[in-house]
This record gives sequence, C-alpha cells and structure tokens, in this order.
Amino acid sequence: MPLKKATINKIRELTEIFFEDKIFSLDIDSEVVKKGYPWHSIFFTPEAAIAALKERSLITSIGQSFVPQLAKIVAEDKYKDVYLNYSLVCRLDRGVVQKIDLICRELRGERKGKKRIPNHKMEMEEIKKARNGKTVNTRIVLDLYVGDYKSGPLYYEIKSPKPNLDQTEAAKKKILQFMSLSPSHHGFYALHYNPYITKERYNWRFTKSIMDMEKQVLIGEEMWNYLGDKNTYGEIIKTLSEVSKEKWKQFNRK
Repeated sequence: MPLKKATINKIRELTEIFFEDKIFSLDIDSEVVKKGYPWHSIFFTPEAAIAALKERSLITSIGQSFVPQLAKIVAEDKYKDVYLNYSLVCRLDRGVVQKIDLICRELRGERKGKKRIPNHKMEMEEIKKARNGKTVNTRIVLDLYVGDYKSGPLYYEIKSPKPNLDQTEAAKKKILQFMSLSPSHHGFYALHYNPYITKERYNWRFTKSIMDMEKQVLIGEEMWNYLGDKNTYGEIIKTLSEVSKEKWKQFNRK
C-alpha cells in the first residue's frame, strides 16, 4: 500500500526543516561562494558549491539525524510501537553472551587459526547450544526499534554503507544478542544507501567480513522497502526530490 498522505506530509516537513537548519543556515551564501571560492562558483552550481564546502558536516548530519528520523516516520506509517535509540533492558544467558563475543573475535581473526566466515544460521545454532541457564542484566541500545512489526520485533542498526570495523563488530553483537531473545526477533545492519548500486556488487570488506550479507544486512532500497513495501523507497525519493526542487527555487530567488 502507498504511504499515507499524513506520512508524506511528515517526510516533506522533515526535509524542509533539514534544508533550513542544515543547508540554508550555513555561513556561506552564493555571493560568498562567488567572491571567496571562485573555482567552486565556476565549476559547480550555487547549491552544489555550498554543499561541497560543507560536505563533511552535512553528510554527518544526514546520517546521524535526518536518516534515522526519516526511518522512524516511514515505520510509523504502518506501526505504532516505533522508537529511535530504544534502550532495551533484558536478561541474557551468560553462555550466549560469551559465545557471541567468541564469534565476533573469530570473525575479526583475533583467535589464532580460527578466522571464520559469517553464517547467520550457523551462528544462531551455536548461540542456542551455548545456553547455560545463568543470566546477566543487559542493556541494548537500538537505533530503530519497531515492537509491533508484522513478523515480530524489528531492530535496525542504521549506518552508512562504508562503516569501520569496530562499528560493524559492535552492531553484530547487538544483532545477535537481540535475536537470541526470541525466534520472532529480527535484527539488521541497515545501510541507508548503496554506492555499489546492487547488493551483489557491494564490496566493503569490513561489512562482508563480519556480517552475513543475505541474512543480516539490508542495504539501500531494500532497507526502506522492508519497513513498508516494494514501492516505499520510490515514494520517499519522489517526495524528497520534490521538496529539494522547491527549496532550491526559493533559495535562488533570494
């Protein structure tokens, strides 16, 4: 089903606010670009020049602020129990915690002669067998949590498509811990865009060495469609593009 009109309006509002707060409020305008950055003003459009000059901070803001909020809005189109930075307090079996740590060390190659290949099914079987009945209080902070997702509680660890090794290992631990709580729990490394275009061509070694690409990773379009349906990503991009055109027209008229 298409996104609700109310959801589209929320996406538009979020995007408009981001433009105003993170782009148009930058301490660089078209005149500053022309006078102070002649090569930028020659080889880029005004909006592209501003983005180029502030790219690092802008991209960080998109990943850390805009994308999670957008994912929450999209999830809320169909679900009610939706949270960002959800603190899940639970009790985990000590044997499970130890096994997950061991799996991650082996994936990183930290155990001599014990470098392993990611395999979600095998990992979950090992975790199940590792239970010893002793439990420990644990707090797992989940980037995006959807408690009433159609197939069971859903967790997204949201990252850019080229995360570092430590980020990926930490996410792997949280995904396995979350999924060890119940067979109905689903956790994914959610990479919000894909510069490799297709999942088959994705080749970032840190992700591929730690995560089972088929079972533990959703990337680009599939990340967004998993929250909605096969048309969700297209609807999001259409809405964002419309707002972008409107905002840049306003900017260029100033």
